[in-house]
Amino acid sequence: MSNILLTFITGVVWCTIFSFLLHFFRKKHYDSRGIYIYAVSILYAFFMIRLFFPFDFDLGISVPVPFFINIPYRWIKLNQHTLFGVTFPLIVPLTIFSLTVGAVKCFFLWKKYRRLNQIVLLSSSASQEEEEALLRLQKKLRVKGKIRLHKSSIFPVPFSLGIFRKRICLPEAECREEELEYILLHELNHFKRQDHLLILMARVTVCVFWWFPCSYIILKDLESFLEVRCDLFSTRGMDASQRAGYLEAIMQTMKRGEAAKKPEKALALSLTGSGNQALLEERFETVAKNRRNRSLDKPEKWKSAVAMLSLFLVLFVSYLFVLAPAFHEKASEEIKASGAIEVTPEEGYILCTKDGKVYLVWEDQKFPMDPSLLEPKEEVGLDIVYEE
Repeated sequence: MSNILLTFITGVVWCTIFSFLLHFFRKKHYDSRGIYIYAVSILYAFFMIRLFFPFDFDLGISVPVPFFINIPYRWIKLNQHTLFGVTFPLIVPLTIFSLTVGAVKCFFLWKKYRRLNQIVLLSSSASQEEEEALLRLQKKLRVKGKIRLHKSSIFPVPFSLGIFRKRICLPEAECREEELEYILLHELNHFKRQDHLLILMARVTVCVFWWFPCSYIILKDLESFLEVRCDLFSTRGMDASQRAGYLEAIMQTMKRGEAAKKPEKALALSLTGSGNQALLEERFETVAKNRRNRSLDKPEKWKSAVAMLSLFLVLFVSYLFVLAPAFHEKASEEIKASGAIEVTPEEGYILCTKDGKVYLVWEDQKFPMDPSLLEPKEEVGLDIVYEE
């Protein structure tokens, strides 16, 4: 890991590629078909892993990209600035500022979740019939762990939250037994597929990498993908009348939630989703066409193995290459042969420090120079950077 800045820039480039690929799948609805349902969720996780772990582990092969890397690398990393007698590259204050903003955003995210969790904890307990319905469905779906059921008069929309301490919150308004079963079925499927963990990872990613536009795109696409996937698994095996009842439960829940306070968009997942019209139409179309088919069942072992191997290969390959400033290979050969080299403006520049010293900066190294060589300046042929 010779240069964390270059490996991080490489990671951002790979994550941009991942985000465009996932966004394309979401727009074309490819992520709700067959084995893609399982593979896409792993790709979302890879996006976040690649951002948080940009290291090359000394495996990276340097890929010179002059126009893309040279100028920002020189401006952020090589140019030196002085403030209150301390000399530093621009990357230092930028990193401190970025991490500070990210930490503040993470704090407010935690605060929102804590407030929502406290409201749920203070709400009333569900009835015995509702508890029995939850236990019956939980056993049927093989969802492990203790799940607490609450009822709140504050939120008219049912939702679920929690990764270790799982909770489902129902509205105080009475609903039909069939509607209650569909609501619990939907929220239990969120728990079964660890959707709350994925949402947590995505929201923390947005907080930490608040300056990266692709993280917001990924969060929005992930939220809609999880709702569509949850609908698919909740309604598989249902006949036409049951699917119609499931859609009716969504509509009734949305009507009760209109013009009313909804749960904080922190880490909660709701039957109504984001309420986006396009997403709602997609969910209705997906549920209406969803019948019992083998593509929604767990793929055969060899298909799962091939898919997992391919995805991990993509992640591994993303660590094999590191974008770097471009320097001519001929330069290194000439140095070894004669100790002299012609440095072009694309390869290096002149750095003048505040104490009057002059350096030739080339290949991330500083070479002392005689200040008299800078006269006349118009004949130097290299950019001259003055330390601030």
